[in-house]
Amino acid sequence: MIVMVKKIFAVLMSALLLFGCAACNASTNKPENPDDTEEPNEEMGISILGDKKFRKGLLVRGLGKPIYGDDIETFGTDAYNPMVRFDYGNADLMPQWHLAQWATRYPFHDKQNTTYEIKNGQKTFNYRFTEVERNHYLYENQSKTFEVNTRTGEYRLALKASECYHSDRVAYQEWPHLLLEQDLCTPSDLNAACKISDSKSIRVKIDAKINDFVDHMGDRANYGLHSAMCLFYLYVANYDETAGNFTDMLWFGIPIFDNRYVFSEEASFPDAGSKESATDKWIFNISSSAFFQPDYNLYDGEGKILLNTWRTVDVELTDLIRRAFNAAQEAGYMKDSKWDNLYINGMYTGYELPGTYDIDMSFKNIDIVVEKETE
Repeated sequence: MIVMVKKIFAVLMSALLLFGCAACNASTNKPENPDDTEEPNEEMGISILGDKKFRKGLLVRGLGKPIYGDDIETFGTDAYNPMVRFDYGNADLMPQWHLAQWATRYPFHDKQNTTYEIKNGQKTFNYRFTEVERNHYLYENQSKTFEVNTRTGEYRLALKASECYHSDRVAYQEWPHLLLEQDLCTPSDLNAACKISDSKSIRVKIDAKINDFVDHMGDRANYGLHSAMCLFYLYVANYDETAGNFTDMLWFGIPIFDNRYVFSEEASFPDAGSKESATDKWIFNISSSAFFQPDYNLYDGEGKILLNTWRTVDVELTDLIRRAFNAAQEAGYMKDSKWDNLYINGMYTGYELPGTYDIDMSFKNIDIVVEKETE
Protein backbone atom coordinates (compact mmCIF):
# COMPACT_ATOMS: atom_id res chain seq x y z
CA MET A 1 0.00 0.00 0.00
CA ILE A 2 2.85 2.36 0.83
CA VAL A 3 4.42 1.79 -2.59
CA MET A 4 1.07 2.66 -4.21
CA VAL A 5 0.79 5.80 -2.14
CA LYS A 6 4.26 6.89 -3.18
CA LYS A 7 3.21 6.69 -6.83
CA ILE A 8 0.06 8.64 -6.20
CA PHE A 9 2.01 11.23 -4.21
CA ALA A 10 3.88 12.21 -7.35
CA VAL A 11 0.65 13.52 -8.91
CA LEU A 12 -1.68 14.11 -5.94
CA MET A 13 -0.49 16.22 -2.99
CA SER A 14 -3.41 14.99 -0.92
CA ALA A 15 -1.86 11.53 -0.80
CA LEU A 16 0.73 12.91 1.61
CA LEU A 17 -1.80 12.58 4.41
CA LEU A 18 -2.62 9.01 3.47
CA PHE A 19 1.05 8.07 3.34
CA GLY A 20 1.75 9.75 6.63
CA CYS A 21 -1.06 7.83 8.30
CA ALA A 22 0.13 4.48 6.88
CA ALA A 23 3.69 5.16 7.99
CA CYS A 24 2.45 6.11 11.44
CA ASN A 25 0.52 2.85 11.78
CA ALA A 26 3.53 0.83 10.65
CA SER A 27 5.70 2.47 13.28
CA THR A 28 3.47 1.37 16.17
CA ASN A 29 4.86 -2.19 15.85
CA LYS A 30 1.53 -3.73 16.87
CA PRO A 31 0.89 -7.36 15.89
CA GLU A 32 -0.95 -8.12 12.70
CA ASN A 33 -4.71 -8.46 13.00
CA PRO A 34 -5.14 -11.82 14.77
CA ASP A 35 -8.38 -12.38 12.86
CA ASP A 36 -6.63 -12.22 9.47
CA THR A 37 -6.98 -15.44 7.50
CA GLU A 38 -3.70 -17.31 7.84
CA GLU A 39 -4.13 -19.59 4.86
CA PRO A 40 -7.01 -21.53 3.28
CA ASN A 41 -7.74 -25.09 4.37
CA GLU A 42 -6.02 -27.74 2.34
CA GLU A 43 -7.98 -28.86 -0.69
CA MET A 44 -8.59 -32.34 0.69
CA GLY A 45 -8.77 -31.64 4.41
CA ILE A 46 -9.80 -29.46 7.30
CA SER A 47 -7.25 -27.93 9.65
CA ILE A 48 -8.42 -28.42 13.25
CA LEU A 49 -5.55 -26.40 14.73
CA GLY A 50 -6.26 -22.74 15.44
CA ASP A 51 -4.01 -19.66 15.32
CA LYS A 52 -1.11 -21.46 13.66
CA LYS A 53 0.89 -18.23 13.49
CA PHE A 54 0.42 -17.42 17.19
CA ARG A 55 -1.06 -14.00 16.41
CA LYS A 56 -3.42 -14.15 19.39
CA GLY A 57 -0.62 -14.69 21.88
CA LEU A 58 -0.50 -17.29 24.66
CA LEU A 59 -1.73 -17.92 28.18
CA VAL A 60 1.07 -19.14 30.41
CA ARG A 61 0.47 -21.91 32.91
CA GLY A 62 2.31 -22.17 36.21
CA LEU A 63 5.19 -24.35 37.37
CA GLY A 64 3.04 -27.23 38.57
CA LYS A 65 4.75 -29.80 40.77
CA PRO A 66 8.22 -28.44 41.61
CA ILE A 67 11.39 -30.46 41.41
CA TYR A 68 12.73 -29.35 44.80
CA GLY A 69 10.11 -27.01 46.27
CA ASP A 70 12.53 -24.19 47.04
CA ASP A 71 11.55 -20.51 47.07
CA ILE A 72 11.76 -19.73 43.36
CA GLU A 73 9.76 -22.84 42.43
CA THR A 74 6.91 -22.05 44.82
CA PHE A 75 6.51 -18.47 43.63
CA GLY A 76 3.02 -17.07 44.24
CA THR A 77 -0.01 -18.62 45.86
CA ASP A 78 -1.22 -20.56 42.81
CA ALA A 79 1.60 -22.51 41.22
CA TYR A 80 -0.69 -24.19 38.69
CA ASN A 81 -2.79 -21.56 36.95
CA PRO A 82 -1.53 -18.00 37.11
CA MET A 83 -2.69 -17.59 33.48
CA VAL A 84 -0.37 -14.74 32.68
CA ARG A 85 -0.69 -13.48 29.09
CA PHE A 86 2.02 -13.27 26.48
CA ASP A 87 0.20 -10.73 24.34
CA TYR A 88 3.00 -8.79 22.62
CA GLY A 89 1.75 -5.63 24.27
CA ASN A 90 -1.82 -5.93 22.90
CA ALA A 91 -4.14 -6.68 25.81
CA ASP A 92 -7.12 -7.21 23.46
CA LEU A 93 -5.80 -10.56 22.21
CA MET A 94 -7.77 -13.71 23.16
CA PRO A 95 -5.20 -16.55 23.06
CA GLN A 96 -5.96 -20.07 21.88
CA TRP A 97 -2.54 -21.38 22.89
CA HIS A 98 -1.24 -22.21 26.36
CA LEU A 99 2.44 -22.31 27.24
CA ALA A 100 3.14 -24.91 29.94
CA GLN A 101 6.34 -24.57 31.97
CA TRP A 102 6.06 -27.46 34.41
CA ALA A 103 9.00 -27.81 36.84
CA THR A 104 11.21 -25.34 34.98
CA ARG A 105 12.24 -23.64 38.22
CA TYR A 106 12.07 -19.98 37.10
CA PRO A 107 8.44 -18.88 36.63
CA PHE A 108 7.50 -17.01 33.48
CA HIS A 109 4.53 -15.69 35.44
CA ASP A 110 6.87 -13.58 37.62
CA LYS A 111 6.59 -10.91 34.91
CA GLN A 112 7.39 -8.01 37.22
CA ASN A 113 10.72 -9.50 38.27
CA THR A 114 13.27 -8.26 35.75
CA THR A 115 16.04 -8.25 38.34
CA TYR A 116 19.52 -8.99 37.05
CA GLU A 117 22.10 -11.01 38.91
CA ILE A 118 25.59 -12.31 38.24
CA LYS A 119 25.72 -16.10 37.96
CA ASN A 120 28.85 -17.98 36.90
CA GLY A 121 30.34 -14.70 35.82
CA GLN A 122 27.41 -13.82 33.55
CA LYS A 123 24.46 -11.47 33.94
CA THR A 124 21.23 -13.45 34.14
CA PHE A 125 17.60 -12.43 34.53
CA ASN A 126 14.32 -13.81 35.79
CA TYR A 127 12.10 -12.39 33.05
CA ARG A 128 12.64 -10.44 29.85
CA PHE A 129 10.46 -9.51 26.88
CA THR A 130 11.95 -8.16 23.66
CA GLU A 131 10.15 -6.88 20.58
CA VAL A 132 12.85 -7.90 18.11
CA GLU A 133 11.08 -6.22 15.19
CA ARG A 134 7.54 -5.89 13.89
CA ASN A 135 5.69 -9.21 14.42
CA HIS A 136 8.79 -10.82 15.96
CA TYR A 137 8.75 -11.33 19.74
CA LEU A 138 10.99 -12.94 22.34
CA TYR A 139 10.13 -14.07 25.89
CA GLU A 140 12.96 -15.52 27.96
CA ASN A 141 14.25 -16.14 31.45
CA GLN A 142 17.06 -18.07 33.06
CA SER A 143 15.76 -21.52 32.12
CA LYS A 144 13.69 -21.10 28.95
CA THR A 145 12.79 -19.16 25.81
CA PHE A 146 9.78 -18.69 23.57
CA GLU A 147 10.36 -16.74 20.36
CA VAL A 148 7.86 -16.27 17.55
CA ASN A 149 7.39 -14.53 14.21
CA THR A 150 3.64 -13.95 13.94
CA ARG A 151 3.89 -13.13 10.25
CA THR A 152 5.36 -16.51 9.26
CA GLY A 153 4.36 -18.68 12.23
CA GLU A 154 7.93 -19.83 12.81
CA TYR A 155 8.65 -20.22 16.51
CA ARG A 156 11.51 -21.27 18.74
CA LEU A 157 11.53 -23.09 22.09
CA ALA A 158 14.61 -23.44 24.29
CA LEU A 159 14.81 -25.15 27.67
CA LYS A 160 17.86 -25.48 29.93
CA ALA A 161 17.50 -28.38 32.34
CA SER A 162 20.92 -27.36 33.66
CA GLU A 163 19.17 -24.35 35.23
CA CYS A 164 16.41 -26.51 36.71
CA TYR A 165 18.23 -29.36 38.49
CA HIS A 166 20.56 -29.12 41.48
CA SER A 167 21.93 -32.56 40.58
CA ASP A 168 21.17 -35.46 38.25
CA ARG A 169 17.54 -36.56 38.32
CA VAL A 170 16.69 -39.54 40.54
CA ALA A 171 13.78 -41.99 40.30
CA TYR A 172 10.25 -40.54 40.77
CA GLN A 173 11.53 -36.94 40.65
CA GLU A 174 9.62 -34.38 38.57
CA TRP A 175 11.29 -33.14 35.39
CA PRO A 176 11.13 -29.92 33.32
CA HIS A 177 8.56 -29.50 30.55
CA LEU A 178 8.16 -26.65 28.05
CA LEU A 179 5.04 -27.24 25.99
CA LEU A 180 2.65 -25.48 23.65
CA GLU A 181 -0.92 -26.69 24.20
CA GLN A 182 -4.26 -26.12 22.49
CA ASP A 183 -7.82 -27.33 23.12
CA LEU A 184 -9.32 -28.50 19.82
CA CYS A 185 -12.88 -29.13 20.93
CA THR A 186 -14.86 -28.98 24.16
CA PRO A 187 -18.14 -30.51 25.38
CA SER A 188 -19.83 -27.17 24.70
CA ASP A 189 -18.20 -26.84 21.27
CA LEU A 190 -17.98 -30.38 19.96
CA ASN A 191 -16.22 -29.77 16.65
CA ALA A 192 -17.33 -32.52 14.26
CA ALA A 193 -14.02 -32.25 12.40
CA CYS A 194 -12.30 -33.64 15.50
CA LYS A 195 -14.30 -36.88 15.50
CA ILE A 196 -12.02 -39.81 14.71
CA SER A 197 -14.33 -42.61 13.55
CA ASP A 198 -15.58 -40.80 10.44
CA SER A 199 -12.12 -39.53 9.45
CA LYS A 200 -10.51 -40.94 6.33
CA SER A 201 -7.21 -39.27 7.14
CA ILE A 202 -5.66 -37.54 10.15
CA ARG A 203 -2.27 -35.99 9.50
CA VAL A 204 0.12 -34.15 11.78
CA LYS A 205 2.60 -31.85 10.09
CA ILE A 206 5.46 -29.80 11.51
CA ASP A 207 8.91 -28.71 10.36
CA ALA A 208 11.66 -28.85 12.97
CA LYS A 209 15.37 -28.11 13.29
CA ILE A 210 17.77 -28.33 16.20
CA ASN A 211 19.63 -25.09 16.83
CA ASP A 212 21.68 -26.30 19.77
CA PHE A 213 21.95 -29.24 22.14
CA VAL A 214 24.18 -29.48 25.22
CA ASP A 215 24.72 -32.72 27.15
CA HIS A 216 25.59 -32.00 30.80
CA MET A 217 25.50 -35.68 31.81
CA GLY A 218 27.89 -37.65 29.63
CA ASP A 219 28.63 -41.11 31.02
CA ARG A 220 26.46 -40.50 34.10
CA ALA A 221 23.28 -40.84 32.03
CA ASN A 222 20.99 -43.77 32.78
CA TYR A 223 18.65 -44.21 29.81
CA GLY A 224 15.90 -45.43 32.11
CA LEU A 225 15.97 -42.13 34.05
CA HIS A 226 17.59 -39.51 31.85
CA SER A 227 16.69 -38.23 28.39
CA ALA A 228 15.83 -35.20 26.31
CA MET A 229 12.69 -35.51 24.18
CA CYS A 230 10.76 -33.34 21.76
CA LEU A 231 7.24 -34.72 21.37
CA PHE A 232 3.91 -34.03 19.72
CA TYR A 233 0.84 -35.44 21.52
CA LEU A 234 -2.81 -35.69 20.56
CA TYR A 235 -5.43 -36.17 23.28
CA VAL A 236 -7.68 -39.01 22.13
CA ALA A 237 -10.77 -38.62 24.32
CA ASN A 238 -14.06 -40.46 24.75
CA TYR A 239 -17.20 -38.29 24.59
CA ASP A 240 -20.12 -39.66 26.60
CA GLU A 241 -23.36 -38.24 25.19
CA THR A 242 -25.29 -39.16 28.35
CA ALA A 243 -22.85 -37.35 30.59
CA GLY A 244 -22.34 -34.57 28.05
CA ASN A 245 -18.62 -34.63 28.73
CA PHE A 246 -15.30 -36.24 27.90
CA THR A 247 -14.92 -39.11 30.33
CA ASP A 248 -11.56 -40.74 29.53
CA MET A 249 -8.57 -40.33 27.23
CA LEU A 250 -5.20 -41.63 26.07
CA TRP A 251 -2.00 -39.84 25.11
CA PHE A 252 -1.11 -40.43 21.44
CA GLY A 253 2.52 -39.47 20.86
CA ILE A 254 4.77 -38.58 17.93
CA PRO A 255 8.45 -38.61 18.98
CA ILE A 256 10.16 -35.84 16.99
CA PHE A 257 13.51 -36.10 18.79
CA ASP A 258 15.07 -38.26 21.49
CA ASN A 259 18.74 -37.89 22.40
CA ARG A 260 18.97 -41.61 23.21
CA TYR A 261 17.94 -43.02 19.83
CA VAL A 262 18.30 -42.16 16.15
CA PHE A 263 14.92 -43.86 15.72
CA SER A 264 12.41 -44.06 18.55
CA GLU A 265 10.63 -47.41 18.60
CA GLU A 266 6.89 -47.79 19.08
CA ALA A 267 6.02 -47.82 22.78
CA SER A 268 2.75 -48.48 24.62
CA PHE A 269 2.51 -48.16 28.40
CA PRO A 270 0.63 -46.50 31.29
CA ASP A 271 1.60 -43.03 32.53
CA ALA A 272 2.08 -44.26 36.07
CA GLY A 273 4.77 -44.40 38.72
CA SER A 274 7.46 -42.32 37.01
CA LYS A 275 6.66 -39.19 39.04
CA GLU A 276 4.05 -37.84 41.44
CA SER A 277 2.21 -35.89 38.74
CA ALA A 278 1.73 -38.93 36.46
CA THR A 279 -1.79 -39.04 34.97
CA ASP A 280 -2.50 -42.81 35.08
CA LYS A 281 -3.67 -42.68 31.45
CA TRP A 282 -2.45 -44.86 28.60
CA ILE A 283 0.41 -43.63 26.41
CA PHE A 284 0.97 -44.85 22.85
CA ASN A 285 4.02 -43.47 21.05
CA ILE A 286 4.46 -44.32 17.39
CA SER A 287 7.85 -45.13 15.89
CA SER A 288 9.73 -42.20 14.37
CA SER A 289 10.40 -44.46 11.36
CA ALA A 290 6.82 -43.61 10.35
CA PHE A 291 8.11 -40.23 9.12
CA PHE A 292 11.94 -40.30 9.28
CA GLN A 293 14.42 -42.42 7.32
CA PRO A 294 18.13 -43.19 7.85
CA ASP A 295 19.14 -40.44 5.41
CA TYR A 296 16.40 -37.99 6.51
CA ASN A 297 16.41 -37.46 10.22
CA LEU A 298 17.52 -35.13 13.01
CA TYR A 299 20.71 -37.22 13.14
CA ASP A 300 23.46 -37.40 10.54
CA GLY A 301 24.76 -40.58 8.91
CA GLU A 302 27.15 -41.17 11.82
CA GLY A 303 24.40 -41.03 14.42
CA LYS A 304 25.33 -37.55 15.66
CA ILE A 305 22.70 -34.90 16.36
CA LEU A 306 22.18 -32.78 13.24
CA LEU A 307 22.14 -29.01 13.82
CA ASN A 308 20.67 -26.18 11.76
CA THR A 309 18.90 -28.43 9.25
CA TRP A 310 15.12 -28.39 8.73
CA ARG A 311 13.31 -31.71 8.71
CA THR A 312 9.60 -32.25 7.97
CA VAL A 313 7.36 -34.48 10.06
CA ASP A 314 4.31 -35.47 7.98
CA VAL A 315 2.54 -38.57 9.21
CA GLU A 316 -0.83 -40.26 8.64
CA LEU A 317 -2.33 -41.41 11.94
CA THR A 318 -5.83 -42.87 11.54
CA ASP A 319 -4.85 -46.57 11.66
CA LEU A 320 -2.24 -45.89 14.34
CA ILE A 321 -4.83 -44.22 16.57
CA ARG A 322 -7.01 -47.32 16.27
CA ARG A 323 -4.04 -49.46 17.30
CA ALA A 324 -3.42 -47.19 20.26
CA PHE A 325 -7.04 -47.44 21.36
CA ASN A 326 -7.01 -51.24 21.04
CA ALA A 327 -3.77 -51.44 23.04
CA ALA A 328 -5.22 -49.28 25.81
CA GLN A 329 -8.36 -51.42 26.08
CA GLU A 330 -6.38 -54.66 26.03
CA ALA A 331 -4.37 -53.30 28.98
CA GLY A 332 -7.55 -52.45 30.91
CA TYR A 333 -7.61 -48.72 30.12
CA MET A 334 -10.48 -46.80 28.48
CA LYS A 335 -12.73 -49.80 29.18
CA ASP A 336 -15.95 -47.80 28.95
CA SER A 337 -14.91 -45.91 25.80
CA LYS A 338 -16.06 -46.63 22.24
CA TRP A 339 -14.30 -46.07 18.93
CA ASP A 340 -17.34 -44.23 17.57
CA ASN A 341 -17.18 -41.77 20.49
CA LEU A 342 -13.52 -40.76 20.17
CA TYR A 343 -12.43 -37.21 19.41
CA ILE A 344 -9.10 -35.42 19.19
CA ASN A 345 -9.97 -32.84 21.80
CA GLY A 346 -6.52 -31.33 22.36
CA MET A 347 -2.79 -31.42 21.63
CA TYR A 348 0.57 -30.36 22.92
CA THR A 349 4.09 -30.22 21.54
CA GLY A 350 7.45 -29.38 23.07
CA TYR A 351 10.07 -30.73 25.45
CA GLU A 352 10.34 -33.11 28.35
CA LEU A 353 13.81 -33.23 29.95
CA PRO A 354 14.18 -35.96 32.59
CA GLY A 355 17.95 -35.52 32.19
CA THR A 356 20.33 -32.59 32.51
CA TYR A 357 20.32 -31.44 28.91
CA ASP A 358 19.83 -28.05 27.24
CA ILE A 359 17.86 -28.01 23.99
CA ASP A 360 17.01 -25.26 21.51
CA MET A 361 14.84 -25.97 18.45
CA SER A 362 12.86 -24.02 15.85
CA PHE A 363 9.55 -25.05 14.29
CA LYS A 364 7.25 -23.93 11.48
CA ASN A 365 4.24 -25.04 9.42
CA ILE A 366 2.55 -26.73 12.39
CA ASP A 367 -0.82 -28.27 11.54
CA ILE A 368 -3.31 -31.07 12.14
CA VAL A 369 -5.32 -31.82 8.98
CA VAL A 370 -8.38 -34.09 8.88
CA GLU A 371 -10.07 -35.51 5.80
CA LYS A 372 -13.56 -36.87 6.33
CA GLU A 373 -15.14 -39.92 4.75
CA THR A 374 -17.51 -39.06 1.90
CA GLU A 375 -21.03 -40.46 1.67
